[in-house]
Amino acid sequence: VEYSITAKGDSLMPIIGSLVSWGVSQLGGRIDSGVMDMTRIEKEKRVVERMIRLYCRKKEGNSVMCGECARLLEYACARLDRCPFGDGKGSCSRCRVHCYAPAMRGRIREVMRFSGPRMILYYPLEALRHMFK
Repeated sequence: VEYSITAKGDSLMPIIGSLVSWGVSQLGGRIDSGVMDMTRIEKEKRVVERMIRLYCRKKEGNSVMCGECARLLEYACARLDRCPFGDGKGSCSRCRVHCYAPAMRGRIREVMRFSGPRMILYYPLEALRHMFK
């Protein structure tokens, strides 16, 4: 299901703005301004890394990233580096060119299914940025 902000949905923008403001206040007014200077690929890598680390820590119970998750992260970053669409890329799940090997694609899907909903709890600003990019 895809959502878009329409004339009736314009009332969502103040709510989103309030959530971001609340998140900034929780950080003591500090925002990672470096995020604004990052390319789309760099932002995607950051989100994927956080999702994999969250999965490894919460689902697998590891305090340090395990070898399998480290290989998945390395693979995902390599795929992003070689993305033919570059900074104009959209969501990988909607891409017409599937560059992931089937096994890795299944693994990243599993990680995203687990970590996606939890990102709002552990990385609220990152999750909001990713949802409304």
